[in-house]
Amino acid sequence: ASTVYPNPADQSLKVEAEGMTYVVVYNLLGQPVFESSCEDSVLNLNVAGWSEGVYLLKVQTPHGVIAHRLSVVH
Repeated sequence: ASTVYPNPADQSLKVEAEGMTYVVVYNLLGQPVFESSCEDSVLNLNVAGWSEGVYLLKVQTPHGVIAHRLSVVH
């Protein structure tokens, strides 16, 4: 299981997942806007410079991929 908050996000976004190894965020055109390897169970993202809209966040864990829909609103 994973948690993404706050959603909608304004300035920052926190992603929590046990055993998280990789995170990628896509815009609705399918283009990656953020990618990162992770060695921790918590990742803080600065979304202040992102365009407002809906994004798809995928979290890779040893148990598989977990997807979240997130909104950025300034």
